[in-house]
This record gives sequence, C-alpha cells and structure tokens, in this order.
Amino acid sequence: MVLIAAVLTLAEVGPGSPSVDAALGSERQGAKWALLSLLGGVIGAVGAHVIAESTPATAEPAAPAASPDAATDADAAAQPDAAPST
Repeated sequence: MVLIAAVLTLAEVGPGSPSVDAALGSERQGAKWALLSLLGGVIGAVGAHVIAESTPATAEPAAPAASPDAATDADAAAQPDAAPST
C-alpha cells in the first residue's frame, strides 16, 4: 500500500526539477495522471490474475522409482565386510 501511495503521489505532484522529465520539458503531473497511473496498475494486476488463473497448474514430477539394485546396494553398505576365513 505504501508503494502504491508513493507512486500516486509522485504522479500527482510530478518528479520535480532534478529529473529527466524536467530536463526534456515533458513533465506530466496532476490528478489526471495520478488517476491514469492507478487505472494502469489495476488493469495490469487484473490481467496478471486472469492469465495466472487461466493457465493450468503443472503437476509436480513424480519421484524417480528406485531401481532394484539400489536396495541391494543399500543392504550391502549397511553390513560390515566379513573377514575372510582362512
């Protein structure tokens, strides 16, 4: 909310003299520009929401199946090596 208020205030009062807009002589400020900024933000947010809702959710990939060799490797690792008999 604070960022929205800051942007609308900037659109209302203008960027000030140390700005690129002022240097180029193309400052746009006032209630009309603040309202257009708000309207543009609302349209962008609604558009993003519509696109996100219309895109089907992707299913999470299934966990890879354990190979039969993996179980025997785990069993072998858990058992200590047997001492050779002499």
